[in-house]
Amino acid sequence: MNPAVEITITHGSLSYHNSNHAVLQDLKVTFAPNQWTCLLERSGCGKTSVLRQLAGLLDTQAQWQGSIRTSDQISLEQRIAYMAQQDLLLPWLSVFDNVTVANRLHGKPPTTSLRSHRSKA
Repeated sequence: MNPAVEITITHGSLSYHNSNHAVLQDLKVTFAPNQWTCLLERSGCGKTSVLRQLAGLLDTQAQWQGSIRTSDQISLEQRIAYMAQQDLLLPWLSVFDNVTVANRLHGKPPTTSLRSHRSKA
């Protein structure tokens, strides 16, 4: 099992090539291990772009500058999973089936707690 990792962004700046000003400037945020972190701000301020940058999925329309560090000093490449805001992972499956898709792809049954939630649904 991989140890929990803290991620720290400092001096983060995000701009789009079709804009004269940065969407984000001097962003500093720490994502603590084993905790939920919520990014709240107005629409279009760069929340999703920050997450896409962490996952290595930021498109060429945006330019990122800043430092992203991990507590174990290992790159985030191949270590971040990202699910878009839309609920379209596999739209033909139920929510339960989408949540348990990784287990099923690995030939494992859903965990006991997930099965108990399923029986209550």
